[in-house]
Amino acid sequence: MKDSEKTVLKHESISRTIRSWLLDGRYRPGDRLPTNPELCEYFSANNRTVAAGIKPLVKEGFLETAPRRGTIVKTLPIPPKNNMVLFMDQIHGDVYSESTVTLTSRLLEERLCPIFPERNVLAEKENYASFLDCFLARQTPYGIIINGTTKVPVEYIEENKEKFSNLIFTVMGRNIENFSAKRVMIDTSAAGRIAVEHFASKKVKEIFYIAIHEYHYKSEELSLQMQIKNAIVEHCKKYGVTVNEEIFHKTFFVPHTKNPEYMKSLLKDAGPETGIFTYQDSWIQRDILPALKDLGKENIPLLGCYNTPHAAIGKFPSLDFQLPKIAEIACDMMTGKIKEQTVLVPPVLVEHS
Repeated sequence: MKDSEKTVLKHESISRTIRSWLLDGRYRPGDRLPTNPELCEYFSANNRTVAAGIKPLVKEGFLETAPRRGTIVKTLPIPPKNNMVLFMDQIHGDVYSESTVTLTSRLLEERLCPIFPERNVLAEKENYASFLDCFLARQTPYGIIINGTTKVPVEYIEENKEKFSNLIFTVMGRNIENFSAKRVMIDTSAAGRIAVEHFASKKVKEIFYIAIHEYHYKSEELSLQMQIKNAIVEHCKKYGVTVNEEIFHKTFFVPHTKNPEYMKSLLKDAGPETGIFTYQDSWIQRDILPALKDLGKENIPLLGCYNTPHAAIGKFPSLDFQLPKIAEIACDMMTGKIKEQTVLVPPVLVEHS
């Protein structure tokens, strides 16, 4: 009887070990497990016990055995689901700290536990993918929220779609091949319209869009700045306003130094019918305003983005991209309270005086 009990425990141990190999990603669908003689040696067990350990995994559909081919991985087991929500986004600073507080409160109301990775995880695509791989190896979180402007490892998600059953992209969407994630995004068309209407109300005829240089620009789809610029150009047609494309391209595509002297070189030709738009409030406060003062052009209309404290200090208007609202909607999409697949959130223009 004792020998029989020992055999049962042994084959269950073999089954658990092989299951852990599949969960850890050691083998992928289509891979071949070690041969039975190799498994016998590894587990110090006889062939019958090894076969008994493999059998439950075959019945569950994770493995298949075939003559001459051996034991093949058919599908991967899904780790047990828990109440954690992984939030892949920046969580500090003027722009994101408020939305982090909002998200945390909403998730805790739903008895869900937010997980925020350390900021260096998001800095490199390799670290990003490695973190996701480690986190998802033994568990399935309730959901995953990813800011689409971060260095999203799209290839990793495409290769592991089964692990991302409740995925929400925020701020900017990402296209995953043969996969439909939910998205709650900044309405960049509305941003362009609001910006043009603001400048038109100030009698502006030409917009200087001073961009932040994007080192790894690939396409409009992956750049909020480019999406907003193109939306501004589109809405300009209605109001007889133009965008100075030369200044946009000079600042967007070419590395440059942020300082008042550089700004003066860009703004020296700005006239009474010029308006200045930039994607970063801090740039206006620290560099553009001092440059305009030196040039004697303090009355030029300005418009920033994200409505940070810099806009209040500098007393210029800014587009508030409603990031806390985006966080709320993402929570409601994840819990099923909002059924739409895609939600666009228009910004709000906030005046400071």
